[in-house]
Amino acid sequence: QTGHADFIALGLSGGGVISSSFSSEAMFYHDALGLLPKVSMISSVSGGSFAAARYALSCDGGDRDPGACMTPDGTRPRPVWDYQTTMPLMTASLLPLALKVGPGVALGMVMPFVKPTVSASTFASFINGHYLQPSANTNFDYYFRDLDDLGRGKRPRLVLNSTLSSDFRQLTEQTHDKGYLRRRNGDEFFHFAYTDYFFNNIGSRHGDMSLAFAAASSGAFPVLIDYFNLVDYRTCAQSDPATEQRCWDDSRMRLALVDGGANDNQGVLELYATIGELALGQARSDLSAQPIVRRTPSAPMPDDRKSGLQRMQPGDRALIFVINSSLTEATGLRDAVDHGYWLLGNVNRSLAAVDVYSATAANLRLRLYKQNLDVTNELMRASGWKNRPLNAMDISLLMLDRYPVGGPEAAGVLLAGIRLPPAGPRGCLTPGFDTIACELAASGRIQGRAYAHINQKPMREALRLSNMHPQCLFEQSKLSDGLIGMPENVSFCLRHAARWSTALRAQELCLRPSMGMEPALNGMATLGCEQGNLKRLAHATTANTDITRQIGRCRFGPDADSNRSGNTDEQNRNILRDLRNNALFAGELIKRRAGLRIEDRDLTDLHGLELSRKLENICDLDKMASLSH
Repeated sequence: QTGHADFIALGLSGGGVISSSFSSEAMFYHDALGLLPKVSMISSVSGGSFAAARYALSCDGGDRDPGACMTPDGTRPRPVWDYQTTMPLMTASLLPLALKVGPGVALGMVMPFVKPTVSASTFASFINGHYLQPSANTNFDYYFRDLDDLGRGKRPRLVLNSTLSSDFRQLTEQTHDKGYLRRRNGDEFFHFAYTDYFFNNIGSRHGDMSLAFAAASSGAFPVLIDYFNLVDYRTCAQSDPATEQRCWDDSRMRLALVDGGANDNQGVLELYATIGELALGQARSDLSAQPIVRRTPSAPMPDDRKSGLQRMQPGDRALIFVINSSLTEATGLRDAVDHGYWLLGNVNRSLAAVDVYSATAANLRLRLYKQNLDVTNELMRASGWKNRPLNAMDISLLMLDRYPVGGPEAAGVLLAGIRLPPAGPRGCLTPGFDTIACELAASGRIQGRAYAHINQKPMREALRLSNMHPQCLFEQSKLSDGLIGMPENVSFCLRHAARWSTALRAQELCLRPSMGMEPALNGMATLGCEQGNLKRLAHATTANTDITRQIGRCRFGPDADSNRSGNTDEQNRNILRDLRNNALFAGELIKRRAGLRIEDRDLTDLHGLELSRKLENICDLDKMASLSH
């Protein structure tokens, strides 16, 4: 709508190499759909912070003029954000770091009371050299003041998040003299973000903060990586004499930071605080100093005259995408498999436990925050707003699990045969029916339609999507290892999963108007929506030309054209077993008539290439389609 603005934000989850790979692929696909250039804010944790920091620091691949790819002060080149350069970095193993400090780390894991030997400076140096440098031969330092600002309109505001493991209670409301007031909740008790608000709290300068230090502290996995320390100069200055050295030497003045995923593994806290500020004026923060929503001069963002606070107005819309790479179903631990050597087995099992916490917390936290959005939307409607201005959607691996019916929870409603009220805009409000079950079923309806459209072969090819069934991409991605890395065939599947997840959510946005729902964005043509359908990769710029090329094939077996290895027989049998136990997937195979059933002998008698080919045939959408005619 003319004169109306969108606030689009991305939350990038934690998950090590899995997250950096999944988040980067999803971001490039957002670019191909025309959404990434419109993002105003990225909030990230852990592995997602490596991708977020590089993007915020970088210039587009088409800006080959050296003068166009420099820091604002013109002294250092920035990295290039293009597919060919960036994806190898984001999918690379962290093994070089592990080998560098391996013996000490192993001792630290076996004997937890031994101080970890991966120091903050070592890890920050690795992050700087691996993710932030413009080439392999450079070693520049970068700071938050070196990031593109919104006034230049090229990059979103970057918020990197860590978990505060030291006492921060006395700092929560000490910035009154700076004009920054903010309501805090329980989630924020252990939360620290690299923003002006938090740095004003500790009497420091956000712009002078090292970008590598911030990204590394966001991904400092406890036990393996040492604490990252910042000094609370504000509290220290209250005593006399207050020199910087004395403040640093006093351990009581230090803030100890670890991996942001320990508190908020989806990076959503800052996003929802920003939504609260823009929509309801609930708080004041550094947004007052630098407006976050991009507007044309003819349609400026109205301000609160007393506070200078930027506010949304009727017709504006906000959309949060949470790109979540969690691998584990929220219902419990993944299937027990052989984790190999004792030490690595313990590490993998500990990561699996974190992953379960992450997935469960993601579902619960996102549901609670979406509920907050619903409440805010109702408040805004009561104030005269005629649409649903605030929306949130997750782009995740978990969403591919039973996606066509709305995910695992909606699948449970379907399989349980719960009686639902009639369809319609207010059907879920009908007395006497299960409201939550109805809402889950409603999400399944729109997702079923989105999947049916995307699953057409011409559409898949136009959107550069794999012919691998999304359920199979999800099952194969569970073989990923976020600590060290992953085999190339698994990496390809993970990246294809990111494209599928992003395309399906974009198709849902296109479908909303035709299904009687408010569109999430102004100017839906941005997505290439035509008559409710996502038709093409709408945004073809030099920066993302490489996205139009197909990623290497997602395979379960060895690649005959290269030396790439495939899954083990045990891994393939586990995937087959999971697919057969998935009643909805098995039902889809049965509908396709014979030939693709999963038999008992497949789990016992098949081996090697024969087993992997059977699995690939079962997962091949084109073969499913050919057998149905």
